[in-house]
Amino acid sequence: MDFEIKKGILDKQIDQLIEYSLNDESVGKFTSDRERFKNRQAFDEWQQKGREIFTLNNKNNDLVGIVWTGLKEKQIDSKKYNKTLAIRIYGEARGKGLALGFMKNCIKEKGYWLETSNNNLAAKALYSKFGFKEVSDVDENGKIIMVY
Repeated sequence: MDFEIKKGILDKQIDQLIEYSLNDESVGKFTSDRERFKNRQAFDEWQQKGREIFTLNNKNNDLVGIVWTGLKEKQIDSKKYNKTLAIRIYGEARGKGLALGFMKNCIKEKGYWLETSNNNLAAKALYSKFGFKEVSDVDENGKIIMVY
């Protein structure tokens, strides 16, 4: 099956994002998306924070992945990172090795930081393969910081 990357998110894809966020076991285990995208109002409030959204779509324009970036500064040692990002792969696209290429199409420069669950080994491996480096100890919530 072919997948296409597009900038932005369609109205029907917002509904699909909410559905994945509420029902996908991995999303619930490793992210705060169940709260972040619990309904349309929560999504709209989140989007108002100036997110840049890229979607991975199947041939029917259904959402099967999302990358978002945002401006959020983080000081790590003596260096400032001013952009954050997140990636999710859903449904039929999961497990097909698409995440790295998806990220490479969306992220063109350095200066990003992200927080991930230390026990989310697949995510840590993906971020490391992309070029992110782990720069923090595990916090009280089981999270680490990685930078690119």
